[in-house]
Amino acid sequence: MRKKAMSVLRSIFAGSAAGILIAVLFMTGVFELLELKALDFRFRMNAEERVPSDDIVIVTIDQNSIDYLKNRIGILWKWPRDLYGYAVSYLSGAGAKAILLDFDFSDPDINRAEFEEGQTDRFLGEAIEEAGNVVNTFILYDSTRGGDYAQDTTDYELLEHFALNINGSENLNIKNHVSAVVPIPVIMGAGRSLGSATIHTDPDGTIRR
Repeated sequence: MRKKAMSVLRSIFAGSAAGILIAVLFMTGVFELLELKALDFRFRMNAEERVPSDDIVIVTIDQNSIDYLKNRIGILWKWPRDLYGYAVSYLSGAGAKAILLDFDFSDPDINRAEFEEGQTDRFLGEAIEEAGNVVNTFILYDSTRGGDYAQDTTDYELLEHFALNINGSENLNIKNHVSAVVPIPVIMGAGRSLGSATIHTDPDGTIRR
């Protein structure tokens, strides 16, 4: 009888310990991380191997770019925005069908002695307008964000630049955002449209969506 009671107690203890362990693992997000890693594995196993398209060119600004202009021309970071305008004109002249500028132009360019106030922003805006195929970026936020160029996501001008009319969109499970940081008017108004640069990472720091 005593052995049977001890066996029952051990079973209860083992079950309780297992339950507590599972609860702790669940609360710490271990199961979610394992599920995400399993999802990554399935993606790798089922993904088709594709050769990157030569039609898409990524032009980056790296430390070598910054050092080159600093040492050769004496232009320090942050670069004046007329340089971005020259880049847009060059890409447009080279036949680019679309140009995406993944930069934060939500504040006016800093004032420089060699330029009039707002001159470099206007130069960039004119280059964007002349190209006619430039997509600027904006960032969405979950809460109201301050700043001169933060806008409510229901603002008509903002919606006009990036909203897509999709049948049944009210049934989509899309995360809601209440504010957006957009380019200054002289740049945003010159572009063809806006594209979201908003990033949401999963708990393990990986971007999957």
